[in-house]
Amino acid sequence: RVMPLCRNPYMTDMVCKLFAPSGKLPDNRGKLFGDFVHNLLQREKRNCEATGADWLDETLIRRGLAQIAYEMGSETEMHYAQALHIVRETVPHAEAELLLRLGVSASILDMGTDLRFTHQLLQEYFASEVIGALIDTNTDPTTIWQPDIWWQSTGREETLRILAGGRGDPEGVARWIAPANPEFAIEILTKGDEPVDLATIDN
Repeated sequence: RVMPLCRNPYMTDMVCKLFAPSGKLPDNRGKLFGDFVHNLLQREKRNCEATGADWLDETLIRRGLAQIAYEMGSETEMHYAQALHIVRETVPHAEAELLLRLGVSASILDMGTDLRFTHQLLQEYFASEVIGALIDTNTDPTTIWQPDIWWQSTGREETLRILAGGRGDPEGVARWIAPANPEFAIEILTKGDEPVDLATIDN
């Protein structure tokens, strides 16, 4: 199910790097990107330790990048100043400039006047961490899929698909979104990275 990702050199390189050490791949895109990001950040941590450069805890880096990705929404770029503001609000105890610089050094971000993720699906993966937190805190999904236009795309659908796979819990993600968008809940269950037999689901 992850092989269709190999449609460009970036994604092919990512898959090969994950496959080489063990001869195996995660079975869905969420887990694939989770492993890939962890490997990138661990590589950068080793580089920082070897050179004596400053480093931040991986949890802090992920939290800052996740909020940036989420607030980008359907956009693929963000002004550097806005990204700095988001990091300062989200991870107040971390140096915002350092966090973004580490994201660039780890090949997760590209940065000039504007900032972007090196691949759109990386942006979706990081945004999924924010939605995962919304699920964990029982946030009403109608804050994203508004009741009067629930059938319209919000640009969060791919993020939810990646989240369902990354968590290995498509049923849990589907149950969360079902009151707001029942059609998409069924899609997550039947057409996601980890399809679920609807006959096995309790009401």
